Amino acid sequence: MMLYRFDKKLRLLIFNEIEKIEVAVRSAIVNIGCDMTGNPFWMTDSGNFIDAAKFRHTMDLIDALLTNYPSIDTNAMGFPHGWENEPLWNTPVTL
Repeated sequence: MMLYRFDKKLRLLIFNEIEKIEVAVRSAIVNIGCDMTGNPFWMTDSGNFIDAAKFRHTMDLIDALLTNYPSIDTNAMGFPHGWENEPLWNTPVTL
């Protein structure tokens, strides 16, 4: 039983640290894109991507998700009102 508890605590500790690394990498990617394009919304411009068809497909999937789940409360997820109009580095998100 002690081995099970140890394994559980170790797993939680490791995944906590992996999550921090993931957030840091995502932030770095967004910042690089912003610096290179001068546009805080660079990820919504198909001209910044090699494969415009794949980009459009991805955007269509996101639009479909938002359409299919209109009741998702982004404010409850930690996003402030009007977050979609703010640059990513200016949007505080509570984790």
